[in-house]
Amino acid sequence: MSLTMLLPPSATYNSADELLQSVQSFANSQGCALVKKRTRKNHCGKLKNMLLHCDWGGTYSTEAQHRQTSSRLIDCPFELYASLCDGLWYLEVHNLEHNHERSINMLGHPISRRLTGQQLERVIEMTVSGSGPRKIVSALRQNDKLALVTSRDIYNACGQLHQQNLAGHTSIQALIDELSEGDFIYKCKYDNNGSITHLFFAHNKSIALTREYSSVLLMDCTYKTNKFKMPLLNIVGITSFYTTFYSCFIFIKDKEEKDYCWALNNVASLFNGLQFSKETDENSEWNLFLSKWNEIVKSKTEDEFNLNWQNFQTTYINKPQISQKKQFVEAWTNAFLHLGTTVTLRIEINNQKREIDAMTASECICFLAFVHNNPFYINIRGMVSTFTLKKVSEQYQKAIATTTKKPLSSCTRSFLSTMGLPCAHIIQNFMSNRNLTLDDIHKHCWIQNRMPLPSVKNEDALETILQNLQTTRESLNNMINTPVIVLKNPQIIHTRGHPTGSSNH
Repeated sequence: MSLTMLLPPSATYNSADELLQSVQSFANSQGCALVKKRTRKNHCGKLKNMLLHCDWGGTYSTEAQHRQTSSRLIDCPFELYASLCDGLWYLEVHNLEHNHERSINMLGHPISRRLTGQQLERVIEMTVSGSGPRKIVSALRQNDKLALVTSRDIYNACGQLHQQNLAGHTSIQALIDELSEGDFIYKCKYDNNGSITHLFFAHNKSIALTREYSSVLLMDCTYKTNKFKMPLLNIVGITSFYTTFYSCFIFIKDKEEKDYCWALNNVASLFNGLQFSKETDENSEWNLFLSKWNEIVKSKTEDEFNLNWQNFQTTYINKPQISQKKQFVEAWTNAFLHLGTTVTLRIEINNQKREIDAMTASECICFLAFVHNNPFYINIRGMVSTFTLKKVSEQYQKAIATTTKKPLSSCTRSFLSTMGLPCAHIIQNFMSNRNLTLDDIHKHCWIQNRMPLPSVKNEDALETILQNLQTTRESLNNMINTPVIVLKNPQIIHTRGHPTGSSNH
């Protein structure tokens, strides 16, 4: 079915921009969109004429593509010719026929969705403030209900802005420059081609917090954080207020033992000399365990299951000793200070938006009033966090509620070992003779006499200068014979994806 478009009311225009804007607006009202097919300039480099056609004009190229694509081109014959004469632009008709129906919704025409200068400024402003594409689209449509814009247009605009900000640098070069200029320390590892394979970085304040609260560190990998599909290893710590802080970030190539060893050695460097020098075979043992377990889960028949289960029992269950029992069984893990944190849920929650479940104001006021009025806490008030006071108070309530008919169970000292706080048994033993003191609380829970966070770059300044001089000397000695490596973006990791035929439940 063909469509004949009417001509715009005016036949002459003062500028090419005026002509394009007028013709485009009129075409949109007719359910069409126009684009430039060809332009020509005079000897001074100024535009003298242009050929406009339907944005569905032309034919789709059938040449080999890197990816499967589609096209909206259907060789529409519509054409207009615009030329400059005596300072005015004139419009001539070559063909007013379209070989398609008019569009009801102009969102299918990219030229109609092109952002105006004012809209682009709003996109930049909201992008810098951290707003996502969907929020930006909503804001643009609130300002202009007729605005033709989609989330993909915002993504494309942000991509163009990102490339402009890079100023010809690769993404990894821009990141390294940002880390160098900022208050960060970093270390990277790259392959023979100059592509980054590992990257470790941490802010100086995070390093100071890590050294201050080094009792418990949690590690967990997150995915889909970058286009190179490199796992991001997040390492967080726990303060005396039981809040979470980021210690450092590490991009690794794979989730293999050598990658984690490289990461841990860099984390250990934050503690002035601590080293993880030996690689153990615990990871290979764990992989073997998982492979045996997967054989059981994927058993196709009952006989195959019985055979796999028997082999599993022979290998693991009937063993007199499980080599890694001390890594996860509470009988051994409760001998160490872990502040009640035995899983990485704290990192996962910290990586997503969440609602905080906290005490209400009235509950907090009542609790603090109880602690303030009780002389048992007089020596630690203002020296430990509210979280610590609450945990100690729970044990204190258990101690005073004990009777001869309901005595406390036998003490395992696990609460003291894991939380660094006195349990009900310990409190019961001394509560009649003395009050609670700061020495009864692990130093991790103290907030009194905390020193200001030091600047890492100012520590050991002389040693750092000497190390830099030695490094410079070695670099100069090897400069002639050492090839120059240009730092490149990481190579995109091709994952295996979702297994064929499997399903999620």
